[in-house]
Amino acid sequence: MEAPRQIREEDEEVVIGRVTKGTARSGEAEFIPGVRINDLIFYRDGNGDQVVCRVTRIQSAVFSSANGHYTSLKPNAFVPPEFTQLYKWKPLPKKGAFIYLGVDGNGNQIHARVNDVFHNTLIAGKHGQGKTQLCISIAEQLITRRVPLLIVDTQDEFTELKSPYVQIFNTVDGIIGWLKERGTAILSLGGLSNEERNEIVAGLLAELKSAKELDYKKKTFKFPPTIVMID
Repeated sequence: MEAPRQIREEDEEVVIGRVTKGTARSGEAEFIPGVRINDLIFYRDGNGDQVVCRVTRIQSAVFSSANGHYTSLKPNAFVPPEFTQLYKWKPLPKKGAFIYLGVDGNGNQIHARVNDVFHNTLIAGKHGQGKTQLCISIAEQLITRRVPLLIVDTQDEFTELKSPYVQIFNTVDGIIGWLKERGTAILSLGGLSNEERNEIVAGLLAELKSAKELDYKKKTFKFPPTIVMID
């Protein structure tokens, strides 16, 4: 196996391991340091097409590598021979105003138009299934496009979002003004009761609605479309 090296986003295809035992659904592999559970990886089938997989287990490291398991996202996939190289997977760029959401059960990429995100959207799932991580990914992509977000963070899980356009607020003071500047406001409500959160959020949403209505009546149109995200 190659000497371990740091995984870099700018690499076209980063070799992150090799297959030690493969089947049509899953397999065992050696991974370089830095590979984590739930990472998406791929190998190439006999036609050179990508077979996207998810890392499902990482065992203790042996020397410079770590043994682990992966599961193919496509049923009855091409069975990779021993020592088949595994690569770090990343989404292909998509032209237009799209955001990347993930992959389906066959490993196909799922995108959504930015305009569609402005409609009412519910992200549902069991505890620990990745709802918050999906919201964080969506937020990161919208922030880079200077789409203003009001994020109501009830569990303090969005505070790691880093950008000059992001500010964290512990009170509602200053949030409306920051949104007008096309910034993203994270309202941190961790540690509060549900009743306290509901009262604060209801008041803030009413203030946001009034500010936008006033902007429309005065025809100043200085208040940009804003996405409210509650987690």
